[in-house]
Amino acid sequence: MRFPKYYIGPMSKNVVDCIINHKHAIGFIPSRRQIDFSGGYVSDWNTESFTKYVKDKNPSVLICRDHGGEKQGQVEDDGMESFYNDAQHFDLIHIDPFRVATDILSAAAITDTMIKHIWSKNPNIMYEVGTEEAIFKYHQKIWINSNHLYNLYLKNN
Repeated sequence: MRFPKYYIGPMSKNVVDCIINHKHAIGFIPSRRQIDFSGGYVSDWNTESFTKYVKDKNPSVLICRDHGGEKQGQVEDDGMESFYNDAQHFDLIHIDPFRVATDILSAAAITDTMIKHIWSKNPNIMYEVGTEEAIFKYHQKIWINSNHLYNLYLKNN
């Protein structure tokens, strides 16, 4: 599998068609507001119909859910139904717990739980996991302490 250097938000069918036919490897990174299991604002696509449209035209285009998780969609929810749909249709899922996490450790615990649930539906799905610097600013001391505490958490769970 070849991972693109660039991922584009599917803002319209026109954008999607341009990316599908592009000579370079470019992936899609739809947010839940753009495309989700129950719809979205782009071309009346849901997760399944968007994936079918893209993969029928170019099966090598990667699709990664952007900012998946609780309170990330058009309605407030726990994000799990969306994740389960994503796991059936997308190639990667970006897990973003930072709308509900209060610190890096709670974010790590939420991410761990989400991955376990998603993995039960599709053990082959790939993940993107990171921080949300716009919400939480981290400095080195927090990272060092959090890393130590998270390693302890992993040993006990």
